[in-house]
Amino acid sequence: MQVPGIDVVLIGPGDLMIDVKNCGHGENHHEHFVQNAAKASLETGTAAGYVCLSDDSVKQRVREGFRFINYGFDHMMLMRVMNEHKALFESFE
Repeated sequence: MQVPGIDVVLIGPGDLMIDVKNCGHGENHHEHFVQNAAKASLETGTAAGYVCLSDDSVKQRVREGFRFINYGFDHMMLMRVMNEHKALFESFE
């Protein structure tokens, strides 16, 4: 996992699962690939990253050796803020 000029390898779990399923495999293969990336990261020093959607997922992936965490998606964060503002405006009634 050492490529000149590459500092981090980011795993998008949804994208990886699409590829895994297209090859006729399931979640076990997906997690196997994720763990191989974490192991290779620790062996080579190239940071492994993962897209997490929950606090528990963040904690798990950090324990496994992932050092670059993308917490959520931009639309997920936008929806959270919009719902907070909606609740605020509805409280004015």
